Amino acid sequence: MASVSFLDEGASAQALPREERAASRSLRGSDGEEGLAALLPALEALEGSSLDGFMAVEPERDAAGAITDFRWLYLNPAVEQLLGRAEGELRGRLLLVEMPCYRESDLFRACVRVMSTGEPEALELRDAAEEERWLRISLARCQTGLTVRLLDISAQKQAEQELLDRELMYRLVSQATNDVLWDWDVDRGLIRWGEAIYTVLGYRRDEVRGSLAWWAERLHPEDRERVVHGLDEILTDAETEAWSDEYRFRRADGTYAFYFDRGFAIRDARGKVHRMLGSMVDLTDRVRAEEALLESEERFRAIFTQAAVGMALVSPAGAWLKCNQRLCDIVGYPCEELVGKTLEDVTFPEDAQGAMRQLQRVLAGELKSHTAELRAVCKNGDVVWINLTISLVREVSGAARWFVAVVEDIHQRKRLEEEARRAQAFEAQLHGIVGHDIRSPLAAIKATVSQLLAKPDLPEPMHKAVARIARSTERIQRLVQQLLDYTRIRVGDGIPVHPKPTDLNEVCRRVVEEFSQTHPGRALEFRGAANGVGEWDPDRLMQLVSNLVENALKYGAAHTPVTIQLRDEGETAVLEVHNEGEPIPPSLLPTLFEPFRRGPQNEQTVKVSLGLGLYVVREVVRAHGGMVEVRSDRESGTTISVHLPRHPHSEHVDGDGPAPTLH
Repeated sequence: MASVSFLDEGASAQALPREERAASRSLRGSDGEEGLAALLPALEALEGSSLDGFMAVEPERDAAGAITDFRWLYLNPAVEQLLGRAEGELRGRLLLVEMPCYRESDLFRACVRVMSTGEPEALELRDAAEEERWLRISLARCQTGLTVRLLDISAQKQAEQELLDRELMYRLVSQATNDVLWDWDVDRGLIRWGEAIYTVLGYRRDEVRGSLAWWAERLHPEDRERVVHGLDEILTDAETEAWSDEYRFRRADGTYAFYFDRGFAIRDARGKVHRMLGSMVDLTDRVRAEEALLESEERFRAIFTQAAVGMALVSPAGAWLKCNQRLCDIVGYPCEELVGKTLEDVTFPEDAQGAMRQLQRVLAGELKSHTAELRAVCKNGDVVWINLTISLVREVSGAARWFVAVVEDIHQRKRLEEEARRAQAFEAQLHGIVGHDIRSPLAAIKATVSQLLAKPDLPEPMHKAVARIARSTERIQRLVQQLLDYTRIRVGDGIPVHPKPTDLNEVCRRVVEEFSQTHPGRALEFRGAANGVGEWDPDRLMQLVSNLVENALKYGAAHTPVTIQLRDEGETAVLEVHNEGEPIPPSLLPTLFEPFRRGPQNEQTVKVSLGLGLYVVREVVRAHGGMVEVRSDRESGTTISVHLPRHPHSEHVDGDGPAPTLH
């Protein structure tokens, strides 16, 4: 029950119809109990003149003078209809006796209060007799009783409640959504904003204005004129009921959000728009996603068209849907001719069945992608090797959309691999020829030469000639050994080593002794170490030291000595071979230990070297787990240093280890 502000006596009278105001003045001005009763004929004469209910009552008091009830003196037809009782049934009867539901009601208490204070009152309350009915009641006292005006305001209250319910719903929806709801009173120029203007766009309440100008100021400058003009059109176009547009709107932090705004016009009887309702839907995430998708598509298109490899989209059935120019170049078909053909159409028959089978496995989800090397048949009939990678793109539903195919031309690589295979086979064959057909005669020559040199009566000229043959035989034998080692490395076996306790001092002395005999005109100096023992292959170390000394003798200055020095560095033995003379050109240093690489040739070196000596040195060092380095300049000469761990971890290391450090 809700009460409204009291009306003063004059206001109460003004609220009554003219005839009832006259009756009320008469009632208030009459003396004694006869005043109210005397006016009853006049009230009865006015029964049909007002739609409002009107009745007159007088109090019923107890012995102490307290009001205990009210007696009906008069009620018009409107009251009869409200109460559902005839006037003849109620006149002269007590209110609470006939309708006890009013005993605890605000109406009864208000009647008692007005009789006591003499001040008129007006109130709105639910009818105690009928809960769904609302009444507006005006009470005024006369000397002997009360005049009561009753107005059924149920329809008004229902409309007000519906308005409150809509208001509540609007507020709840506004709070529950990220959309910015708005309600524009066009006549007054006021806009009411939903909660999202604060919670989503970040504006404080004191920053927001309910005007069209405030909204328009926050439109992006590039959008403002177009959007405002479109909104103006709906105000002038009598047939347009809805307006919508997309634009950028400034947030409180100065950044812009993308919005889709949609509003509906409410027109008055003359067709003029007096109100619009709408909502701003945030499209920022969608727009950003669309921009990212567009950028991704453009990036894919650029990659697709400019890729150095062939690319294509292939249908789940295996038909070419789209291809780039590189793919067309590989298979020799124009793009428009290739599209429509199938993958099987351009695949070598022996490879096609396997390729299509793997395609079906990817389609079935057994494989995420498939990569294979196969042969493609070009338009002109040529067969080329390609590397084909296939992956499947699915729809959101999971259905197959298309395959992405990447085709790499590997024909040149395959040709080189075949050439390498043939070369390797030839090298293996050469290894057998050299190992048996050449080494056996050399061994016989060397044995014969040794026997001749051992004869004490061999003439001096003959002795010199046989000695030259011996030196040449030794050189050829080393070349054959280097060639055999190179062939073994090339076929992937590496240089085998068989470590055992070996004194590197002794190895170096033997090499110096041999070269002193074959090069009597050159000075060789050896400086040993206190500890030269380690787990090494003595034959391979002999080969290593011999190659280093031979290299120093070939490229060192003829009048300068070649120095062989062994140093003890704890767990490592360091062997250094030094010669004076022209330094190694810097351009040769990076490839000095590669096969068939030789330094600058002179009369002493031309046609006596294959360029395998230092290559074999590197491989022997690797097989022992060591490293080799070189330093060469005009002032200090050339020094090749070999670092050998005394206890290698493995017997043999293949030729793919780290390159030597060059200084």
